[in-house]
Amino acid sequence: MRLFVCYGTYRVPVRPGGHPCRNAERALIAAGHRPEVIRCYGARSLPKLFNRTRGRREVLRLTGSHVVPVLALEHGLSIAGGREIVAWAHANPAGPAVSSTTGGSAVAGDDPRPARFVGLQRTVLLSATTLIAINIWTGAPLAALWVGSRVVGQRLLSMTAVFVVIVTLAVLVSAMTFALIRLSARYDRLVGRPAGKPTPVPWLRSMRAEDTDLLRSERGNTAVEMIVVASTVTGIVSLEAWFLFFAGSPLPG
Repeated sequence: MRLFVCYGTYRVPVRPGGHPCRNAERALIAAGHRPEVIRCYGARSLPKLFNRTRGRREVLRLTGSHVVPVLALEHGLSIAGGREIVAWAHANPAGPAVSSTTGGSAVAGDDPRPARFVGLQRTVLLSATTLIAINIWTGAPLAALWVGSRVVGQRLLSMTAVFVVIVTLAVLVSAMTFALIRLSARYDRLVGRPAGKPTPVPWLRSMRAEDTDLLRSERGNTAVEMIVVASTVTGIVSLEAWFLFFAGSPLPG
């Protein structure tokens, strides 16, 4: 018996009716079942391009949709939907009922941490990620130019000022990048994402790259990574639009 869930079975206090994946797992535990919890990552609201993890592909094969939770039973049978899984668990107890609050710690993939503020923690982490990712393209260059202007003062541009701007920009971008790495690692721990494994350099990697593809399918893409990618694409597109349509020609006339 396998239970496919999103990022985990934590509580979501602000969601009416609770977290469907958690409700399904708790109902199965209370009915005496011990499902193997498989985290699929991705999100139902995202395009299919971002729902290509191994778990989501298996869910798509079983149900024709990548939406979780899904309970996979023996003989190829599957049940999709949190309410449907809860109803099936109530109608098909495996033995004496088990407390859903005390029996969950023995289930694979269960999160033993207090999850009262998990939703708030995720919101704070994603907000901080968005703020830092935007400031890499905006705040850091402006701050570097401001520091350089303090060095120049009222004099003409000098190589010293240029050097100060470059060094300041490098320090700020490095600090923000390090902060994004720490935030990403914290978010991975919060949602229970498996840790990354060391991969060989490209010129020493197998041409089929099976291990790399498998690792990518297992880990998927988190909201933190998508925010960073979106901010990078937005910054590049904005720079190109400014250069092509608003910067004007440097040529005389």
